Amino acid sequence: MILLKSFNKGFTLIELVVSIAILGIIAVPLMGLFSVSFNNNMIAKRRTETVSIAESAMEIYKSDKGIGAVESKDVTPGQNGYTTVFYFYYNSHDGTNLIDCLKPDNAVRKINRYVDEDFAAVNSYADKKYNYAIKIVLDLKEHDEVVEINVMVWNRVDKDAGKVNFISLRSGS
Repeated sequence: MILLKSFNKGFTLIELVVSIAILGIIAVPLMGLFSVSFNNNMIAKRRTETVSIAESAMEIYKSDKGIGAVESKDVTPGQNGYTTVFYFYYNSHDGTNLIDCLKPDNAVRKINRYVDEDFAAVNSYADKKYNYAIKIVLDLKEHDEVVEINVMVWNRVDKDAGKVNFISLRSGS
């Protein structure tokens, strides 16, 4: 009796189709996770940049570079001293220096009362492309002593969802 050896090694077409289907079922949710992860990283990056700009603006205005640049012509008497609101638009990709951008003379708009605004209202003052809208509110007492600095920064992509607001009290010197 002669035994025939079978040399059929490998996978059948059905086995290959089933394995590809299983891999596809596993891969689809993983690809979704990659896209969600990428989106979350972009949001975190924009948020970090927005916070960094707000912190820098706060430090500039707490230092003499900002407050020293605010002259009496820039403020108007209010009910309890002075309140001045400056609006700036900053494009982080065009090489503009943030310190130069935040000088009172470079303000796009200046008003002498506090107005609570959302991104749409702040954006309506823009006349150029920018990445960030910056609103700085200075509350001063009678002798030009800054009591409160309020910095709000919106990034153009996240709008109100990306708003950062810092308030700092500063004692007089």
